[in-house]
Amino acid sequence: REQKGLRVLRELFEDYGKDPEWENMLSDYLRRAPLYDGEQMAKTCDFIISNLGDKADACIADYIGSYSYHDIVRTEPMLERVKEFLQKVDEDKLSNNTAFEMNHLAERLFKDMNLPDFAKQYNLKIIKKASSEMIHGAYDDIYFSLLPKYEDVILDDVLNALADESGAFWLQMMNKLGSGFRSSKGAGPLFQCDNDRIKEFCLEHAKTNFPQRIAHMIPIYEYKEGSNENRFHTFVYWFLDNLDKFSDGKAVLSGLGSNMNSFSWTGSTIPLWERQKECFTKLLSHKNPLVRDWAKRNVETLDAEIKSDVRKESYEYFRYNG
Repeated sequence: REQKGLRVLRELFEDYGKDPEWENMLSDYLRRAPLYDGEQMAKTCDFIISNLGDKADACIADYIGSYSYHDIVRTEPMLERVKEFLQKVDEDKLSNNTAFEMNHLAERLFKDMNLPDFAKQYNLKIIKKASSEMIHGAYDDIYFSLLPKYEDVILDDVLNALADESGAFWLQMMNKLGSGFRSSKGAGPLFQCDNDRIKEFCLEHAKTNFPQRIAHMIPIYEYKEGSNENRFHTFVYWFLDNLDKFSDGKAVLSGLGSNMNSFSWTGSTIPLWERQKECFTKLLSHKNPLVRDWAKRNVETLDAEIKSDVRKESYEYFRYNG
């Protein structure tokens, strides 16, 4: 039986340390070995790292992951080691399940604790990775834990990454930060932050494609409890009212159009087209002729969509209900 001094672990390293399956054997052992306190867990991590070096990450991730819901990883001496490990580990070298578990552990730490310094460093890690390589699904929900809670320390870094000329971070993170598909609040985590700061950043970068990128991401509709009025979100109206300040107003309108026509929907789409038509109709008298023309084209398109869907749904009804 394991002791706080790690006698059994040391003997196992001596007896099996050169076995090609040793890392897998070690992970199995750690999941079953008795754990007395955080000090023992910290010593175990330090011992494994000192003996396995670069090969230790997968084993440490499995070990920490098996206690990810336990208070032991949220208190010292383990908390600092967990933060250091999450900051440095390359998730691509872990199994998919373990990589997701590490990301979910980070999410829980950010939600349950106040860790602004760690939040800033972890965000920079995500930015660096997403700006240079494919990240797949490892960071799908992490920004719901980081924003708006830590916006004071990470918002400008996120905005600068979105504005980067390469566009790599924006392409991979736009639907994780914006549009609201994954949020019950109807807005992605970026737009639960100070929207005035985002608007200010758009104006500061008015001659770049940053405003168009943000137009792809903003919440499109405004929902008010107890109101049946169909309105675009205030951010949409802000873009339209300031369109002349951007070097490529047509590109901004294109971004808004792509955004509002990317949606998840079940059942008849007619109510959606009617909502959009009502919103666009209100823009037919807008002060900017570019906006008026854009609204007019959309109203005409939506009229055609509504007529087409009415005919289609009528046909389907009579076909199956005779």
